[in-house]
Amino acid sequence: MIRFLLCIIELLIYFVIMIPVMLIAVLVRIGSKRQAHRLIQAFLRTEFRVLMWLTGCRVTVNGGDNIPVIAADGMSVEPCLFVANHRSIFDIVLAYAYTRQLLSFVAKKEVRGIPLVGWLMALMNGVFLDRRDLRQGLESINKAQSLITDSRISVWIFPEGTRSKGEDERDLLEFKPGSFRAATRTGAPIVPVLLSGTREIFESHLPCIRPCNVSITYGQPVWPDELDDEEKKHIAEYFRELIREM
Repeated sequence: MIRFLLCIIELLIYFVIMIPVMLIAVLVRIGSKRQAHRLIQAFLRTEFRVLMWLTGCRVTVNGGDNIPVIAADGMSVEPCLFVANHRSIFDIVLAYAYTRQLLSFVAKKEVRGIPLVGWLMALMNGVFLDRRDLRQGLESINKAQSLITDSRISVWIFPEGTRSKGEDERDLLEFKPGSFRAATRTGAPIVPVLLSGTREIFESHLPCIRPCNVSITYGQPVWPDELDDEEKKHIAEYFRELIREM
């Protein structure tokens, strides 16, 4: 419970500090959306590493060399689509804390209405998806494509669409095929990511936070054009099995 209270205090401090950071980012965004994005993500990277330290968790990062080359300004020479399993709210914390590239997350549309969080995502080129609205869904896919091809920003998505609550990490939910269109339409590499142990931090024993071993593993990038016809046809299942094997 003490760790939970410490994390809550840290998050409150984080939101207090985030307000002036967001105001600065809004001003910076007038001249450069990229620099505004970079400013906020740098702040998040630091804050989320502090948060992970407060949980007492030991974090292991594997496969960092599998991520496409990063330029000196933090932008990827070859932006990609990150696809990962999803079991905890701490998955996003790990992603921002340990992924070097600038990231735009695909989130459900309800996130847009969360104070500060929704505004923060908007400043970081977040993509809000309404799965019940086909037209809006296509617009979201087009935005994700534009981020990769025009803004040179990588996109992170959880193809399951929601958190898996099973005890066995290999018991993945169905991957949504639409999650991969931003890559298949642009030819961008797809990087499978395995997040392991994150559910044991919080969700497995609410409301306590307990230290545990967690890991983020980046698999080798896969270029859609290199897949055979059958793999392209069932690309969602292909990556589901790939992450399960990881």
